Amino acid sequence: MQDAQQNRLGFSTKYIDFSIDPFEDFYHFACGRWIKSHKLPKDKSELGTFELLQEENTKRLKRIVDICSSKIQARDRISRLVGDFYASYMNVSVIEKKKFEPIKPIIDLVLEASKEDMPALIAKLYRSGVSTFLGMYSDSDKKNSSIYAFYIWQAGINLPGNEYYFEKRFKAIRREYKLHISRMLAFYGIKEKRKEMVNSIFGIERKLALARVSSAEERDEMKSYNKFSINALSSYKHIGMQKMLKELGLKNAGYVIIGQPGYLKAVD
Repeated sequence: MQDAQQNRLGFSTKYIDFSIDPFEDFYHFACGRWIKSHKLPKDKSELGTFELLQEENTKRLKRIVDICSSKIQARDRISRLVGDFYASYMNVSVIEKKKFEPIKPIIDLVLEASKEDMPALIAKLYRSGVSTFLGMYSDSDKKNSSIYAFYIWQAGINLPGNEYYFEKRFKAIRREYKLHISRMLAFYGIKEKRKEMVNSIFGIERKLALARVSSAEERDEMKSYNKFSINALSSYKHIGMQKMLKELGLKNAGYVIIGQPGYLKAVD
């Protein structure tokens, strides 16, 4: 059964709806029969071939880590590392006992930082996998696929979209989100001035949401491609973009691509 399912993975023309003119509606031409034959499950907000591929890939990875974490003496070094790492991740009792101890150095780094430390702080958080108000990543240059470029993107919010922070229809969600922030602070042991901290955290995110472009504009490939030389980044004085990139090790980069310059200017 499993082998048969794996054999079905891959590109197939059987879901193309040839009754639709691809020049008029290419999406439904390419996916029409797939959409008709696949209903949205009650436990999902979206469904597509990429989601199914990810789900199948996750199952395969689960089988691999289960084998690696099994008590087999003949495991090689790599399998043992994978197995031990997975076992440590699944050891809930140890995680509960350690609480915030493993990430305390990162928390202290944030709490002790000054405005002057901001560039170095963002770089250190980025290298630690911690999200900030800047999204940064390296990928092929969209206008020159032979080289890689460094992208800087709008970020900084935890609700699904900018409109969740100010539109009336999302008032209940904002209330629940503030309660969630309060609970997270309580878990860390913060009791005094927790309400003020919640309002401060939410207030910062709301300001970022107001500065961000809409999701539709964010998807505009032309508007989201803005090449800046490293020297031109000196205009962002408060964020300290040049120093931050230096801390990240981008000493020899000739340029970066900023997705939303207006957002970056507002944050600065």
